[in-house]
Amino acid sequence: MKKRMLFAFAISFVMILGMVQIVLGATIWSEDFINDEGVGAVGPEPPTCTYPSSGKWTYDISNCSLTASSDWFKVTSNIMEARDIDGEAVWNTESIDISCYNNVSISTDASESGTMESADYIRFYYKLDTGSETLFETNGDLTDDFTSATASQTGLNGDSLVIVIRVMNNSGSEYHRFDNLLVEGTPTGGANTPPSITHTPQGNTTSTSAITISADITDVDGNLTTTAGSAPSCWYRTDGGSWTRLEDTTPVGDTFEWDIPGQNAHTFVEYYLAAQDDSSAVTTHPSGGSGTTPPGSTPPASFHSYRILKSSPTIYDVQNYCDGSGSSYYTGETVSLTGIITGIYGTSDYTIQDGSGQWNGIWVHDNGTSLARGHNVTVDATVEESNGLTRLNSVTNTTTNSTGNPLPTVSTILTGSVNTEAYEGVYVFVDSAECTNENPDAPSDYGEWEITSSASSACRVDDLGYLFEPTLNNYYDVTGIVIYTYGNFKIEPRDSNDVVLQGDITPPTISDVYATSSTTVIVDFSEDVDQTSSETESNYSIDNGIGNPSLAVRGVSGDNSKVTLSVSTLSTGVTYTITINNVEDLNGNKIADNSQDTFEYTIGPSQGVVFISEVCDNNTGGYQTAFMEIYNNGDETVDMSECKIERWQSGLYDGYTYTIPNGTTIGSKKVLIVARGADKATFETAWGDIDAFGATYDAGNTSLYFTTGRGYKLTDGLSKAYIDTTDGDIPSDTRVVQSTIGNWTTGSPSGGNPGELDSGQTLPVELSSFTAEFLNNKPTLYWTTQSETDNLGWNVYRAETDNFTQSIKINPDMIEGAGTSSQPNEYSFADETGITNGKTYWYWLESVSYYGQMEQYGPIELTIPEDGGGNFNPSVPDKYGLFQNYPNPFNPNTEVYFKLRQGSEVHLEIYNIKGELIKEL
Repeated sequence: MKKRMLFAFAISFVMILGMVQIVLGATIWSEDFINDEGVGAVGPEPPTCTYPSSGKWTYDISNCSLTASSDWFKVTSNIMEARDIDGEAVWNTESIDISCYNNVSISTDASESGTMESADYIRFYYKLDTGSETLFETNGDLTDDFTSATASQTGLNGDSLVIVIRVMNNSGSEYHRFDNLLVEGTPTGGANTPPSITHTPQGNTTSTSAITISADITDVDGNLTTTAGSAPSCWYRTDGGSWTRLEDTTPVGDTFEWDIPGQNAHTFVEYYLAAQDDSSAVTTHPSGGSGTTPPGSTPPASFHSYRILKSSPTIYDVQNYCDGSGSSYYTGETVSLTGIITGIYGTSDYTIQDGSGQWNGIWVHDNGTSLARGHNVTVDATVEESNGLTRLNSVTNTTTNSTGNPLPTVSTILTGSVNTEAYEGVYVFVDSAECTNENPDAPSDYGEWEITSSASSACRVDDLGYLFEPTLNNYYDVTGIVIYTYGNFKIEPRDSNDVVLQGDITPPTISDVYATSSTTVIVDFSEDVDQTSSETESNYSIDNGIGNPSLAVRGVSGDNSKVTLSVSTLSTGVTYTITINNVEDLNGNKIADNSQDTFEYTIGPSQGVVFISEVCDNNTGGYQTAFMEIYNNGDETVDMSECKIERWQSGLYDGYTYTIPNGTTIGSKKVLIVARGADKATFETAWGDIDAFGATYDAGNTSLYFTTGRGYKLTDGLSKAYIDTTDGDIPSDTRVVQSTIGNWTTGSPSGGNPGELDSGQTLPVELSSFTAEFLNNKPTLYWTTQSETDNLGWNVYRAETDNFTQSIKINPDMIEGAGTSSQPNEYSFADETGITNGKTYWYWLESVSYYGQMEQYGPIELTIPEDGGGNFNPSVPDKYGLFQNYPNPFNPNTEVYFKLRQGSEVHLEIYNIKGELIKEL
C-alpha cells in the first residue's frame, strides 16, 4: 500500500512540476515584426511615416533628422532597424495588462553593425503602472560597438507595463536593430486566465506539400475546449484571400497540430492560432484576436506567415518576386544562381545575367574576385537587401562553367525606365540622352550626373566603374548596369567605351530675320542648313499678303546659315511674321514646326548699293584736307542713321570708329561726304549739286582720322554684315589716295575729286603669273607683275586647305615691292616653314600699298612628293612676261607679245579701256 501511494505521489509531483514549468513560461505579450515589413519612418524630410495596423507599438522621431531616403527607423527584413537617424528615436509598446501575473519578465534581441561610437546607443526601459522609465537590469544600456546582445528584466509585478526603447546613431554606415520582444509571467490564479499558446512560427519553405503547424496549448485554471467547432484552431489564407479554419480535437498531450495544404511556388501563406477554455476565454497567437465557437473567428491585427520558395531559383525568381518595398522573397536565403558576367567593378563587385531584359540581372559582392566579362559562372551565396539593393553576398563558392561567352542582348531603354526595380542589375543602353545636370548633388560632388531621354524623366549615371566629366546639354550614348544606392537608381558604366558623345541632334532655330531691300529678306539660322530644304520656297511663308517667296537661295557671302528670300514688295513701317517649316541642318535635324519670327522693312544701307567710293587723306596739309565719299548707287533714299565707319590697318581693326548721326540720309545716286574739321556749308559751297554732310570726327577715345596707310569699313551698325566687306581687309570698293594740297577751302584736293566716283584711282598691282614648284626640297613660289603703283611690298600666306581664313603668313619680313613701275617685275620666295611629305599646300600673295591697301591673289596649290626628294614641276607655265601690244592705237590689227620660260598652252583675254572683254585667245 505504501509503495502504491509513493508512486502516486511521484506522479503528482511530476505533474505539478510540469505545470509549474508551463506556468512560468506563460506568454503575456510578444512582437516579432513579422507582419510589419516596411512600417516606420523613412526620409527625406518631411519623413514618410506609417504605423502598425495592430496598434501594438508606436514611435516618436521628432528629435531625428531623416534627410535622405536612405535614412530610416523602420521594420526591415522583419527586424526593427535604425539607420543614420541623426537624433534619438523612441519606440513604445502599447500598455500591456499584467494584472493577472506575477514575476513578469521581459527579453529582446539587440544587435548593431557599422562603426559605432560612444555617443551611439540603444537603451531598453520599462514603465510599471504609468511610472517613470527604468533601465533593464541586463544589457539595458548598449553603447559603442557591441555586435549583439539580449536585453532583459525579471521580477516585475503590477497592473500594466510599457516597454520603451531609445536609439541614437548618426552615420549611413551605422545600424541598430531589435527584435523578438517577449513578455512572460506566472498567472496569479485570481481572475480567470485564458489559455496559453506556445508556438514557433513556420518560416519560408521549399516544400509544395502540406505544412504541419504545431503548438503547445494549456489552460492553468480551467479546461481547454476540444470539442468539434470549439477546439483549438489554425486559421490560414493564401495571397491575402479568405480565411480557412482547421481544428484539432485530438491533441497528443498539450500538443496540437494542423496541416495547411500544399501550395505552388511563391505563394504567400498567413495563419494564426486560437483556443478557448471552459469559461469562453480566448487566446490567439499572435495576440489580439477574439471570438468563440469557433475560437478566433475575429482575426488579430497581425499574423504569422511563410512563403513557398523554389529549391533551385533563377535570377529572375530572386529579382522578380519581391514584396511591396522591393525586398526579394529570397532575402536571407542561400541560393545557387548561374549567369554570364556583364560587368566587373573593382575587385569586390560584379554583375551576372541570365537572359535579356527585366529581372534577369543581379549584383554580386565577392571580395577578391578575379573573374572577367563573358564568364559563365554559378555563384553560391546569400540573398541580401543592402540599403535597397538586392544582391548576392556571403559567397561560399564560385564555379566558372565557361569563358568568352557573348553578353546577353543589351536592353535599350529610356532614362525613366532606369528608375524601376525591374532593371536593377540588368545590362542596359540609353541612346542619345541629354546631360541635364552635371552634378545633382551640388554643392557636394559624388561623381554622379543626370541624363534625360526625349519625352522621359531623368536618371543618374554613377562613377563606380568609370569617372566621366560630362558637358551640360551634350548628348551621350550610355551603357552599363543599373544599380540602386543612396536612394537612387543609376547606371554604372564599366569603362570609357560605355559613355559616347553623340553627334548633333539639335534642330536649327531662327536667330534673326531682316530685310535688306523691299524685295529681299535674309533668314539667319542658328547653324548651317541643308541646301535642298532651305531652298524650298514652300517652307517659308510671310503674312500681310506676302506669302511664299519666289526664290530661296542658301549662302550669304559664303555663310550657309543664312538664306536669301526674294519676295514681293514689302512696305515700310509694317511688322511682318515669317513662318518656317521643314528646314533641316546638315545632320538632318528639322526645325520645330511653325517656327516664327518678326521683322520690319526699313530702307537702310546694303552691300553693293551703298559703299565707300573714295578716301582721300593728306599727311602734309593737315586733317582738314582729308575726306571720304560714301555713294548710294540704289534707286531709293537710304537712311544712314547709326551706321559706322571703322578704321583698319594690316587687316586688323585698330579701335577707331565714327558713328554717322541719326537723321543722315543719302539720295539715290548721291554722295555723302565726311571730313574732319569742316562743316556742311563748306561742301555745299564747293559742290552744291550733291548731298553732302560734314562732321567733326571727335568722340572721346573713338576719334577717326583719315591717315596714310589705313583702310576703312562701312557697317550697318547692327553687326549683321559689313556693307563693303566681311573680311579683315580694305574693302574692294575703297581707293586710298595721297593728297598734297595744303589747305582745302575751295577746289578739289589733288588725287581725288569729291563727288566724282573713283576719280584718279587705279589698282596698285597688275599680276600676270603666280606659280609654284618643289625645288631643292622646298616649295618655291614665282610671280610676275606687269605694272605696280605705289606697291610697298608683298606677304605670302599658306594653308592646308583652300580657305584663306585658315592660312598663316609665312614670310618673316615684307618682300620689297617695285613701288611704281610700268615694266614687268619678277619675284620668287622659298618656303622655309617646314612641310610634310605627300601633303598638299595652298598659297596666296598679298600686295600692300604705301597707304595700307591690300589685295590677295590666289590660291595656287602644290603637292609635296611622297619621298620628299627631287623637284616637282607644275603643269602650268613657270612664269612669263606680257608686254604692251603694238601698234596702239591700231586699226585693224595689232600684235600682242609675251614671253614664256618653257613651252605651255596659253589662255589670253583682251579687254578694252572700259574693262569689257572683247577677245579670248
